[in-house]
Amino acid sequence: MTQQQAIEKFLDDIETYGHNFEKFTQVKARPAELGEFIETFTLDGKETQNYAKENDYVITNIGGSNEQYIMPETTLKKRYKHIEDDLYQSIGECRGIEYFGPEINLKTSWGQNMVLKNGDMIVTPLPQRNEVYRIAREEFKKTYRMID
Repeated sequence: MTQQQAIEKFLDDIETYGHNFEKFTQVKARPAELGEFIETFTLDGKETQNYAKENDYVITNIGGSNEQYIMPETTLKKRYKHIEDDLYQSIGECRGIEYFGPEINLKTSWGQNMVLKNGDMIVTPLPQRNEVYRIAREEFKKTYRMID
């Protein structure tokens, strides 16, 4: 499923039936090396992969399964507040719903596949609402809380 198809399929339900959540945990962030390859694993297996571009960061979640992922510097600045050294406090919010259904291969906004599984959260970032993505069930429970 392309990102556009996912937006068309899920965004109306997310807006209508979803809730707003905030990520309350801290992360570690370091500048990525150009072309660095990162595979993201959650407690239920491989989630996705990505290659670092210029001005990208490697993010390591401190809560959850300590998964790593690549994030552009602009997104890091929108979703995290620098605390000290490589430590950042999450300030990002999303709107989401729990997904019930068969596994779906979802194309991410960065062009890689991600498997959406029954019980995962399907979310869109706030306030942008410009993409949808999966957050694995267990990691979501450990790192997000409802704010509405």
